[in-house]
Amino acid sequence: MTKRDLYKIILFLMIPVPVLFLGNYIIDKGLQKSKSQYFDVWNEIRSGGINADVLVMGSSRAWVHISPAILDSSLHLSSYNLGLDNWSFLMQHCRLKVFLEHNPKPRLIVHSLDYLMFEKNKELYGDIQFLPYMEDETIYEATEGYMGSFNMLQRFVPMYKYRNNGDLMIEGIASFLGFQVNKSHKYKGYEGMVKNWDSTFADFVHENPKGYKVQLDSVIIKDFERYLQYCNDNKIPVILTYTPEYYRAQQITTNRQEEFALYHYFAKKYGCVLLDYSQDSLCYNTDYFYNSQHLNKEGSEIFSRKLARDLQPYLTNRANIALRK
Repeated sequence: MTKRDLYKIILFLMIPVPVLFLGNYIIDKGLQKSKSQYFDVWNEIRSGGINADVLVMGSSRAWVHISPAILDSSLHLSSYNLGLDNWSFLMQHCRLKVFLEHNPKPRLIVHSLDYLMFEKNKELYGDIQFLPYMEDETIYEATEGYMGSFNMLQRFVPMYKYRNNGDLMIEGIASFLGFQVNKSHKYKGYEGMVKNWDSTFADFVHENPKGYKVQLDSVIIKDFERYLQYCNDNKIPVILTYTPEYYRAQQITTNRQEEFALYHYFAKKYGCVLLDYSQDSLCYNTDYFYNSQHLNKEGSEIFSRKLARDLQPYLTNRANIALRK
């Protein structure tokens, strides 16, 4: 503990403890009703009532690539997108666990794969999104073990976790009182990005002139297998999907074949369909991307229609979604 932390604790203790607990309660509850970018999907999941036939899982490539509106209209069912920005499979799995704690299990999962899903995050990315849920054991446990992970002070000292974020406190109080600020543009977890091709891929190539080797984490791989086993045991078919990726990015991942071998291994072992769009025509046209990993809104809508078409043979009717044997 630093001297600065100690001074802040002393300052907090000068405020009546009931006031701190009341303020913490109001802000937590307010943010748990917020519809802003950080909290909207977490709050929809935790509030229950999502009755999704098809659940989309994955990282930001799921979040911005797969439109539930297009899946719903094309397949005549209900879908929801759990895509989680900039996180490997460990936090993706956490989000699914939270979903299953509050909502009916889906009849089908479409899992969007990406080249970083088995590489462990170094930092607790987007830590703000977890602050109102410190009492949720599933979420809190998933935030441990990273640079910037929460400490006991943030979890148990009222208001301490909000000490450096006045905007978040204002948002929480406003939301508690029924006023929404910074409302998200997501629909059922999906957000199409109206962006043009940027320079991030050129920057990445410059920083990695010999290519990039993905660090495959054995703990994450084992957790992914446990997830597939759970889905298998609970009769939830999983369709593994590698959505479009700019073709030159595929060429600089030095152990890409090793990672794809894992995808094929798991697909075969657990009877999953593997839909690979890494050679799709979209992959060769930067007009449909805003960087090497992410389709823009136009590209994502074209892809979502292709995906809906390709999912159709593996679905029966709305009342009985299942893989055809």
